[in-house]
Amino acid sequence: MLRRFVSAPWTAAAQTRLFRVADVQLERLLRTQSARIPSYAFSVNDLIQQYRLDYPLLAEDQTLAAWATNEASKKKHLMPGFAKFDSDPHVKDATKTVKLFARNSKALDVLDSLGITNLEEFGRSTRAERRKVGKRALNFLKASLREAKEKVNHVRELRKWLDPQFDAFKKRVDGLNSGVHEPKPYSAHLNMMELTYRHTYADGQRMLGSDRKKTLETLLDRAFPESEKKEDNPISYLVAAPRQGKSLMLDEVVANAASRDKNYFGVAISFTSATPLTKPIDCARDVRSEFWGRVVYSLYRAMFPKDSVPHASGGPVSFGAFTRLPFFKSIDKDVAFSLADKLGLGRVVIAADEISRVISQIDKWRNKEEKELAMTSLTAMYTARWSLLCSGFTMNDAMMMCAHSTMGTYSGRDTKCEFLFTLTSGTRGDFAQMARFLEKSYPGDAFTPARRGLYEIVKNVPGYFGLWIEMSEKFINKEPGYPTDVSGIEDLHPPMIGAIVNFLRTNPHLFSDYWRAVANRKGDALKVAHHGVLENLEAMGTVLAGASLLDDRRYLSPLVYAHPSLSRAREYDLIFLAVEKLHAQGQWTNMARGKALTMAIQVKLALTAAYVNDPIASRIMANKNLPIVTSRTLIERLCGERHVIVPGAHTFDEDLAAEFPDYGIDFPLTSVAKSDVEASDANASDAERRDVGAAEKAIVKKVSAFPAVWSEKNNQNENIQATKEKQAKRLAENIAALNSAHFSVLSPQCICNPGCDVAMFFRVGNKNVAVAEDDRREKVLFLFEAKYHSPTTPISDEDVSMKALDSLNGVLPYVIPCNVRRVCFVFCNPALGVEGKSYLDGDEEVAEPSHSQPQRAPFLMQKELSSPSNDPFKTLSGVMGELGRLGCTTSLHTVWSEKEWRNLLDSLYFIIPDTDEEDPIPSSKPQ
Repeated sequence: MLRRFVSAPWTAAAQTRLFRVADVQLERLLRTQSARIPSYAFSVNDLIQQYRLDYPLLAEDQTLAAWATNEASKKKHLMPGFAKFDSDPHVKDATKTVKLFARNSKALDVLDSLGITNLEEFGRSTRAERRKVGKRALNFLKASLREAKEKVNHVRELRKWLDPQFDAFKKRVDGLNSGVHEPKPYSAHLNMMELTYRHTYADGQRMLGSDRKKTLETLLDRAFPESEKKEDNPISYLVAAPRQGKSLMLDEVVANAASRDKNYFGVAISFTSATPLTKPIDCARDVRSEFWGRVVYSLYRAMFPKDSVPHASGGPVSFGAFTRLPFFKSIDKDVAFSLADKLGLGRVVIAADEISRVISQIDKWRNKEEKELAMTSLTAMYTARWSLLCSGFTMNDAMMMCAHSTMGTYSGRDTKCEFLFTLTSGTRGDFAQMARFLEKSYPGDAFTPARRGLYEIVKNVPGYFGLWIEMSEKFINKEPGYPTDVSGIEDLHPPMIGAIVNFLRTNPHLFSDYWRAVANRKGDALKVAHHGVLENLEAMGTVLAGASLLDDRRYLSPLVYAHPSLSRAREYDLIFLAVEKLHAQGQWTNMARGKALTMAIQVKLALTAAYVNDPIASRIMANKNLPIVTSRTLIERLCGERHVIVPGAHTFDEDLAAEFPDYGIDFPLTSVAKSDVEASDANASDAERRDVGAAEKAIVKKVSAFPAVWSEKNNQNENIQATKEKQAKRLAENIAALNSAHFSVLSPQCICNPGCDVAMFFRVGNKNVAVAEDDRREKVLFLFEAKYHSPTTPISDEDVSMKALDSLNGVLPYVIPCNVRRVCFVFCNPALGVEGKSYLDGDEEVAEPSHSQPQRAPFLMQKELSSPSNDPFKTLSGVMGELGRLGCTTSLHTVWSEKEWRNLLDSLYFIIPDTDEEDPIPSSKPQ
């Protein structure tokens, strides 16, 4: 289908006057070449080679036009199986284009022989002259002529509409410049509307973060390059999820454009917010008017005094009213260039926020010629040495603009992507002014546990942090629509949350594919998911980028998995167990933080058990030929750095599949089996006695103590003595739990449990082996110790070694009856973010901080250690040697670096408390 294209490039002189029909050159209308298909690919062999099609080359090459005229018998002789070649989409597309170009070339030759070179001359041609032009080309030119005449009228009406505002602007600026020694140009007096709220911090900054400032400089450099070569003038594309600072970055580029040179300028446009895209885009003309119409509207708005309100007395019209004016559909780059020239603008960068809303619609069109026209109009600013900066939610959005993609080849220009990353312990300090703003806004008791919990959830995502500051400041300023201040996470409700609520109503497993993909990943890529599912989650804005270009991971947004409005999600109740610890009543003590950290680990282990190698994942891996998750995979991912390993007497194959119980997609993830020992205790509550016993199926099993079962009490003489009866009950409960086919995570309840805060175990072997209630297949046991240690007191090697010794001595009674063949003790050091401090002192002086990994193993293998638990072995080498003799391979690990913490917790890393630093927003102290 032929489409009209009357937005032809003007000369510099033409851009200062009104559009004329004569400005449309016929050679631009009747195209004879394509940005998508190089001219050398118009033969059969060239096409086969360009697209690497699996067809034999012709002995004597033919043009596609000639090939199309061959009889079937001749095609069969030249290429057996020609029918498959003819039906190939690349061949059909190229053949169609070749035929079109051939007709256009023939029509241009005829018109040129008649002395007709532009659309106005065609309009004066006689009927006899027009008969010489092919029918399809003639119809196309007639339609183009009608559109050009309509555009002439519309441009005249637009100029008439704009001139009074330009004259008022000129008069106001001339008055300001009158008598000034160095008058400022018109461009310096334009007030470009901002895309988003911009808070000014104490030192005058509006954008924080060294990495973001570096990105800003990169985007400005790319917007105004010295070179005129196409390869040096790419499209810039900023990728980030909603509320991550895309609009703020675009605003900063626009605000700083003038600093690059005289009359350099930035124009901000948006396809959301105040100028939303409200109608479907069906053709190239729609794209031109929607894009360039916004550019013209932004320049029109910029001529008004700052803070002018649409429809107010003397203010601009609203964008909605502007789009309803008859000339809107005829606005194109020429109109924008002409207005910019009148305003004295030189080189301009157009910052197009969420242009992905346009590109995604173009991508759905079937007509590839129309796509090419649309994409050409979106990049037409480069003809005037302007540039384009775009933004969108996903890499897929950006890839559609890239030159090597299907969509990008229509524009013929490369695209360079930039990303807005989440924070790390090293970059969080760049955003300290955000915390200081909240500290000032919520002094003392005003910083409630609910607000403190919200801080822990948003602290690693500057966009969410900024949303809180925006809402709080608007409340302070008594702006309409903000009658109350932010009191907790339920008040932080961006549009994204409301949209996701609707999806969850029909699909509570919306995020399950993400958690399953995370649980079954090998490396950073999330491959174990149904086709398109993760891309859809990313398009919704639920997925965030990693910490840097070196971090290819994608994380589920903490605002998404923690927000109470999204409680329909299957995993919400389980994750809430960790989230509620952040809202604990009372002071945010070291103990409270430690409990929150431990619960985050427990929740992540439960999610791992629910989804690793589950039936859905197994089918996906089989279909995609992906490896199953093995013991080795989980050890390397969850257990951090390995320092010591002692092999068992029996060989253990770490490449066997890790098997957890099949909990099913509807099994309640928060089901917890209580401890029978604790429930029978005289001090147990009625609720504990009523709760589920050891026989009930659940992911998490609470146990009285694990792995050590040491128990003590004061006798009549006030001397501490062991209680052998309780120890025996604890041991029996633990053995039953390890041999049960129901459990995967053990949660010790004793507050003095030595050396282990939470444990996870799984079976290895055949996935389809039928097991009874008593499952004694080979087991792997992970022991995690994450109790908080004060940052003011360095953690000694002896402390760490003692915890490992207590845990491994406790494992000894389970090796034979439970068939435990692999044990990993993991010391989780939560001290990450304090510069100039060491966390392992050992025998040497306290060293400088190491945020990557410990420089040495913190485990003292030969040193005899004294434990109140009366351990049978006093050295780590002794107990690990005994475990090896029993046939159990044992290793000692640390989770220390940020990378190791992210591997262990994945998206839950964002909400773990900062256990190694003072409160960034201190609440009132107890009296």
